Amino acid sequence: MLARLATAIDAVNRVAFLAGTALIAAIAAIYCYEVGARYFFDAPTQWANAMGGFFLSIGTFLAIPEVTRRGAHVAVDVLLNELSGVPRRRLKVVLMLTAGLLCCIACAATAIEAHRQFVQDINIMSTIIVPKWWITVFMPAGFLGAGYYFLKAARQPAAGVSSD
Repeated sequence: MLARLATAIDAVNRVAFLAGTALIAAIAAIYCYEVGARYFFDAPTQWANAMGGFFLSIGTFLAIPEVTRRGAHVAVDVLLNELSGVPRRRLKVVLMLTAGLLCCIACAATAIEAHRQFVQDINIMSTIIVPKWWITVFMPAGFLGAGYYFLKAARQPAAGVSSD
């Protein structure tokens, strides 16, 4: 049962990663369109900059869990590289538990904030007015997914999330 749940979580995070990647590609397309509209047709858009920012935030948080699962996140592992054997495994467990806990705290904090934005009907005031929670709601999901993979890696210190 747990193995099937883990497989489902992995599949959801892979799809989210693909969606995040598509949003990053959409940013490039939006800015190419903006440049063309501005310089070739003297018709700059009012929405391109705002959409690029929205897509960047959403795409980043959709991609974070898969990036973490692959161990492609930023890691300063100088100390880990100097250790070997049992001390290395123990330190790795401590680091993965700490990272997982911090991601879970960030998940809770951003979920509370997204809920507050929803309840208070807070909007992003830009050239496009959108409810702020539409953007913020992706943050807890990203942090939760990353936290899951850090905690999973803590159970398997010889493998998992790292630059081993």
